[in-house]
Amino acid sequence: MAGHLTQIGYGATFWSFVVGHSAFELSAIALAGAAGLKMGWALIAPGRLPRGEALLLAARTSVQLICGAGARGRSAPSPFSTPPRRPGRWR
Repeated sequence: MAGHLTQIGYGATFWSFVVGHSAFELSAIALAGAAGLKMGWALIAPGRLPRGEALLLAARTSVQLICGAGARGRSAPSPFSTPPRRPGRWR
């Protein structure tokens, strides 16, 4: 798809869109992969716990990892987080 859009003259539009989203999406992919690996490892090597309990514990940790990362992403400062006000107005 990237090659086709570049070939027909839409390369600048396509690549500016891709570059703007890539950092956030790659971070999400890495976190989802880490969460999946943690749960998979709990099934493969549960240690002294039964597999069900090990999976439940790993799933709780994975959810905390993903939710914490999402909260961190939303708490980052943004110039669009508050609506602009007119000077001298408090309404």
